[in-house]
Amino acid sequence: MNLENILRRITLVGIFVLPFIPFIVFSNLFFPFITGKNFAFRILVELLFAVWIVLAYINVAYRPKKSAILWALSAFVGIMFLADLFGANHFKSFWSNYERMEGFVALAHLFLYFIVTTSVLSTQKLWERFIQMNVFASVIMSVYGFLQLSGSITINQGGARLDGTFGNAAYLAVYMMWSFFLTAFLFARHRGHVSMRWAYGVAMILQLAILYFTETRGTILGVLAGIFVTSALTALFEKKNKTLRKVAIGGILTVLILIGGFFALKNTEFVRNHGALARLASISLSADTTNARFMVWGMAINGWQERPILGWGQEGFNFVFNKYYNPGMYAQEQWFDRAHNIFFDWLVAGGALGLLSYLSLFVLSVWYIWKNEEDSSRLSFFARIKHWFANLGQGDPEKTRFTVVEKSILTGLLVAYFIHNFFVFDNLWSYVLFISLLGYLHHCLTEKERGEIVPSNNVPDGAIAVGAITVLALVVIMYFVNVRPILANLAIIDGFQPNQDLTKNIDAFERAINYNTFGTSEAREQLAQNAIRAKDSSIPQDIVQKFFDAARKQAILQTEEFPGDARNESFAALLFSRFGMYDEALAHLEKAHQLSPAKQSIYFDMINAYLGKHDAAHALELAKEAHELEPRFEQATKIYAITAIYAGDEKLSDKILMENFGTTTIMEDDFVNAYASVGNFPKAVAILEAEVAKSPQDVEIRVRLAAGYLQLGRKKDAIAQIRQAEEINPQIKDQAEAYIKQIQSTK
Repeated sequence: MNLENILRRITLVGIFVLPFIPFIVFSNLFFPFITGKNFAFRILVELLFAVWIVLAYINVAYRPKKSAILWALSAFVGIMFLADLFGANHFKSFWSNYERMEGFVALAHLFLYFIVTTSVLSTQKLWERFIQMNVFASVIMSVYGFLQLSGSITINQGGARLDGTFGNAAYLAVYMMWSFFLTAFLFARHRGHVSMRWAYGVAMILQLAILYFTETRGTILGVLAGIFVTSALTALFEKKNKTLRKVAIGGILTVLILIGGFFALKNTEFVRNHGALARLASISLSADTTNARFMVWGMAINGWQERPILGWGQEGFNFVFNKYYNPGMYAQEQWFDRAHNIFFDWLVAGGALGLLSYLSLFVLSVWYIWKNEEDSSRLSFFARIKHWFANLGQGDPEKTRFTVVEKSILTGLLVAYFIHNFFVFDNLWSYVLFISLLGYLHHCLTEKERGEIVPSNNVPDGAIAVGAITVLALVVIMYFVNVRPILANLAIIDGFQPNQDLTKNIDAFERAINYNTFGTSEAREQLAQNAIRAKDSSIPQDIVQKFFDAARKQAILQTEEFPGDARNESFAALLFSRFGMYDEALAHLEKAHQLSPAKQSIYFDMINAYLGKHDAAHALELAKEAHELEPRFEQATKIYAITAIYAGDEKLSDKILMENFGTTTIMEDDFVNAYASVGNFPKAVAILEAEVAKSPQDVEIRVRLAAGYLQLGRKKDAIAQIRQAEEINPQIKDQAEAYIKQIQSTK
């Protein structure tokens, strides 16, 4: 066997291993469901690309062939390179983080994957085998999902929504969506084989079942729309096979009946008691989650208008979210890094050029799915369009790549994916499957040009040198792209491990930081959080100080190296506030406030810092502003009232509470602490008495009430509360008796 055949077989084996990457979960890594798959994909693609370079040098037949899809994908990647280079944070735009592992590095690997697969999968048979391998993998994933459904395997994200080995129900849903339509494509292609028809039919049933139990509404709607489009196109353009047309019409009616029946039964107990149906029934334009999506999309548009051409770069949405934050988002996550709509994500990341180049991939795909191979190159542009529409579903079967049914299925797949992406953002494997489809269409376009690959019997001069240079480059690239980030990730995990010598945890976080990878920001954040936890624990003070010193240094470096990020400023401020360094905290909070002027959570942190400095007057001004940003936000209203208490204006506090809650007594600890802080113990005791009446078995509340009675000089009532607490929990008897003696001895 010559060198070319060896390299080709190595590449083919690697390509056919790829469909099983979704099963990889490295539990010893940070974000194990994301990092394991992504590192495995990157390493395998880098290895395959290195082998392909040598293969393409030996035989020109393996070099890329030109097609509009290749040019469009190249344009998209090139535009995003420029967008990331000139983005708000070019480092993060290129590298992303452990939670997402996207950025330009991921995009570049997807492009290399496209080059390798389209060059080596050189026949229809190979592509069909590759699609079959993906379907086979999805069947295994379906079995895994049913084991989760039965309780034999834990659902990783908790709850009842299946997530497979993705750790996220939405990611499993889009995987099953792709798998279902690819299986349907194979079913249509091999419907003449009874055994294959049964195998693919069972696979589709399994895939749809798992998709249903992911309870992912956007994807389920996408699949229904995809089936409808597939059926409608088949009914319209299938002229020869009347049976297929009848089946297609049946498909249309089935979708309409399902939708109509669902709306008819939407408010019944049956729908309310079934997870996926209940989630679908909850879809409403007035629902909080829907309103939140609209607000986020509005922020995305505002961000795009500021940078309309090339956008903010990948991973730049957080800058837009913070700058154009809508106070109506108060009940949602405070640090969105995605628009939860892939089109708005690309609009923000790559501007108009980025979004248009991304959409061109869909347009070209549909165009070439339905395009006949008849020569229309001499026609004008508008004549070509007319020719294209005139020949939809027509033409000589010998001159078309797909049957009408196959075209309809692939179009339905793209419609389903498009709708899914309108509600959810992509992940590694949905990108891989999309690139795979583009690769398959590219192969169909260039198949005649390529012809049959004839192996070369001679190894050209320089092949050894090319191989040596490629291996060297591969080692360097793999080290910086994969090895160092993996080592940093493992070091972060070491930072969480229990140790008698806690300085080892500090050393682990610092080791992760010193690798100087895209994991540095994560390591710094985790170090700060561990420092805060150390302060709130019984850890010796000298260790706490070491944690703080290390965290302080890294928090400052993070804000200096990545300026303009409100999240970094807020995390630094949180660290300083928890250690009583309020001036330092406020310096960072002022910057965060400038970067995100309408975010109430930043206001709250500033209020706490000013109260920590005993500057209640300044805190009250901020509390009023935060309340007025969104008067419906109950927490902001309560903080306004509490701050008024600290500022000595209880009349204002009572007025705020009466106007918004219809009472001046709010049974919450923050109000108790505020009244106690200003010496209004009767009001604090009144709240605690109400809490005891509401939760008579709560020992902690009774002990706090006893302390309140003691402040008012009501010793007997204090002792009575301690006695009742002791009856509820006899295990505190010794503590209770000691406390009673202390009360009795108090003058």
